[in-house]
Amino acid sequence: MGMLERQKDAQDVVSIAPGTAAQGRQAAGQFGQFGGLPPARPPAAGPRTVMITGMRQIGTINVDVLVEFELTVLGDGVPPYPVTTQQAISQLQGSRLRPGLTLQAAVDAASPSVVWLDLTSIS
Repeated sequence: MGMLERQKDAQDVVSIAPGTAAQGRQAAGQFGQFGGLPPARPPAAGPRTVMITGMRQIGTINVDVLVEFELTVLGDGVPPYPVTTQQAISQLQGSRLRPGLTLQAAVDAASPSVVWLDLTSIS
């Protein structure tokens, strides 16, 4: 089959299912380039201070480490409360994190148990 025949077949498929190409582009944007999980990004939230009360490695992602953090969310007019979250970190960041350390985090206002650690705030 020549290139022109394949191109015509592809055009026929698009004309048969007119909304499919746009839906595919929308899904790719929603679920990442290869259709997997959406890209990691912090939730729409306000900044808060959290203290690491515990942490453990639960896996690896390429050269990064997936860590489960036990945190205490502090301040901002509410009593401190515990949260558990998972986040991928570099091995260098992992060597600087330890229980008792406080750092900034984004906490989702609609769901206060959703926390994204700001690893740039490690002192």
